[in-house]
Amino acid sequence: MAEPLSAADRASLAAERGPVNMAVGAALLFDDGPGVEPGAVLERLDGRLHLLGATPPAERVVQQCVKLGFDGPIWPVHPKRTHLAGVPCLPSLDALPGVPDSVFLGVNRHTTVEAIATLRSIGAGGAVCYGSGFAETGDARLQQDLLDAAGGMPFLGPNCYGIVNALDRVALWPDEHGMKPLDRGVAIVSQSGNVAVNVTFQQRGLPLAAVVSVGNQASVGMEDCVDAFLDDPRITAVGLFLEAIRDAQRFAVVARRAHDQGIPIVALHTGRSATGAAIATSHTGSMSGHAAAYDALFARYGVATVETPAQRIELAEHALIPGLVNAHTHNPMTLMRGLADDLPLMRWLQEHIWPAEAKAISPEFVRDGVELAIAEMLRGGTTCCSENYFFPDVQAATYRRLGFRAMVALPIIEFPSAWAKSRDEYFDKGLAVHDEFRGEPLIGTSLGPHAPYTVADASFERIRVLADQPLAAPTALFAFCEMSKNPLARASCSSACSRDRPAAVLPDLKSASAASRSAWVLSPWIASAWMRSRRSWCARRFAPMRVPVKTSTCFKPRVWMI
Repeated sequence: MAEPLSAADRASLAAERGPVNMAVGAALLFDDGPGVEPGAVLERLDGRLHLLGATPPAERVVQQCVKLGFDGPIWPVHPKRTHLAGVPCLPSLDALPGVPDSVFLGVNRHTTVEAIATLRSIGAGGAVCYGSGFAETGDARLQQDLLDAAGGMPFLGPNCYGIVNALDRVALWPDEHGMKPLDRGVAIVSQSGNVAVNVTFQQRGLPLAAVVSVGNQASVGMEDCVDAFLDDPRITAVGLFLEAIRDAQRFAVVARRAHDQGIPIVALHTGRSATGAAIATSHTGSMSGHAAAYDALFARYGVATVETPAQRIELAEHALIPGLVNAHTHNPMTLMRGLADDLPLMRWLQEHIWPAEAKAISPEFVRDGVELAIAEMLRGGTTCCSENYFFPDVQAATYRRLGFRAMVALPIIEFPSAWAKSRDEYFDKGLAVHDEFRGEPLIGTSLGPHAPYTVADASFERIRVLADQPLAAPTALFAFCEMSKNPLARASCSSACSRDRPAAVLPDLKSASAASRSAWVLSPWIASAWMRSRRSWCARRFAPMRVPVKTSTCFKPRVWMI
């Protein structure tokens, strides 16, 4: 057994230890009792008391760490036993050979307070307080004593099961669980230990990366856990089983951050009725209720809600269908819908659209139009679009913020606009946008000459040179040849694409732009007809399943469809 550290050595290690690392070391402190005191809590947990009585939580925590593959040092502390689950025990916290990153306290409530004070003094990273008998039983004073003893040291609980981290193979968990090592997956944060235990045994293919039981949330709250998970790129979504939100403002900040990162949050809120609120108070000391306020908060920040744990996993009565693609859009113009749109094309453009654009186009106009268009596309089942309009930087940022997949064209046209005043400025600003969004998983960029009759030969020549340089310029080329049912308009486009113009040989570009060839001459009205037929087929196919399309103030399309 390693020699105990002196007080000076512990202080030095605590100062140098840096960020908490669950994989370095864990101390497990136990006494001869199960760590859960009698009373109302035991009556609520009687479905698993036999597990606590048959095998003390001390050995279970050690067993679960070993079972999950934790390869760091484990230091069980017990005043009487020499071994726990085959691991040598230390007689007291003073005998620890180092400063632990995480500690599981399986002792009674008064000893928990004393142990927390000791752990704080040696610089431990944090703790799980398994013991009960605090605020959930009306003893708010003892819970405050626990907080005071901890100072700034974070801890889970009290009255909680702890954490299973399948990513780093750590299980500070006094019970069996059904989780296995993973490289990435979903995190579950629960105020109910019973629910948390049962969720770990789900067999529906949900990749559970981490499960946390927060109990009374005296120190670390549900919002803190979600915030920490958002720092880990291996977490793909977060599920919440909650009775009450401790800090609504912090929850709003965290939910907004999750939305901006594209990490879905799904919440199951209990204690919505007066009776449920009373049960929640006795369970974890939470003040629940106010269902309408919670619903408004969740809707405002894009948190999906369900009514049962199984629904959280299965999304019952939902169907996953392929998202449709709108291959030709000017989405900011959604705000111009109905503006003299019954007139012939050129008259409509020259007398109404272009003058209106000259007055109205701005970054704010483009942002608002794209947001409205995204909402309408999602309701129709469209999850991806190809866009060509002014201010592509604003468009790309809006699509990214709302989690919508888009190919954003960098407009090339010979006329001055609010976006650019000259041909060179269109190219320079467009390529700057391409560099800004290079590598974005949902956003692609492409050179977007408006039409053969609005783009000069010199611009087409430059586009061809750039498209053949995939490392320095956009690797996709989307040339919009505006087509129409109007024979005169079709004739005009055909003339503009005659073989003696550079536009005619754009399809012969190198493989870097091959992805765009299928869209070289794209008729919007043909695409619209295809989309209408596709949408009609989906409606017939899935109508018996009552497929809902959910939207909110913050749109999260990837939660509901791909």
